Amino acid sequence: MGILNSKESLPKTTTTISNTIAEIEKKKAVPSKKEETVSFRCFNTNWSLIRSLGEGYFGKVYEAKDLTTGSQFAIKIVRFEIANEELARREVEFSKNIDSSNVVKIFDSEVMDKDPTTGLPSNGCKFLVIKMELCQGNLNDILIQLISSNQTLRIDVVFVWFFKMLDVLCDFEQNNLIHRDLKPSNIMIKYEGSSPTEFEKIQLKIGDFGLAKKMNGNYSNVGTSIFKALEIIEQEEYDTRADVYSLGMILLQVSLLISEGTLA
Repeated sequence: MGILNSKESLPKTTTTISNTIAEIEKKKAVPSKKEETVSFRCFNTNWSLIRSLGEGYFGKVYEAKDLTTGSQFAIKIVRFEIANEELARREVEFSKNIDSSNVVKIFDSEVMDKDPTTGLPSNGCKFLVIKMELCQGNLNDILIQLISSNQTLRIDVVFVWFFKMLDVLCDFEQNNLIHRDLKPSNIMIKYEGSSPTEFEKIQLKIGDFGLAKKMNGNYSNVGTSIFKALEIIEQEEYDTRADVYSLGMILLQVSLLISEGTLA
């Protein structure tokens, strides 16, 4: 038996957070005045980058629109100058190997010789473009909004969220995989419909596998300090339990309503 027990379901919660999600969407819906729409061709279709969503460990993520179908996705662009090709492709491979609704889905990837954001070559660098499902923010966004609006979370809501995350860690263990950078900003949120009103409509999805690795004996010190297990910091032998520690730190953070920036 692995370090995690079999998956169990919990009762659904009906706590409402419509104001919280609406505020997150409102803030993200308005692009910066300095941002301009960028178009490029990839995956045999034309794309428009709508706005920047943030940066992962090795790349930048954008909200993008397929100009042929009108569908919207998240597009991650990784420069091989920053992350070598093996590391960049590893993120795609690991994400695709985890068949879970609580992992950000990757649909396709393609290598380009030009920077998609400029259409120009960049000193011989190549760019890996990753097409992913579009989410509506991350767990840290919710924490910040709850804190600023003086709202609280019921403990049963927290349990529902974290049992879902434990489900994913079960999948990681079965695939001999360690994420190594679990933190609220890497746990994405997605909801069904256009007007979420209940926690039960939210899906938590682990993303950014840029530091993920197979358990193969290479025990480097990587990740975000406050969420790292001691064995990672000291570069001792570690396994999936390091991710369990990170999840425990996130559970503490969510229970106490402390944002990621405050801990850092």
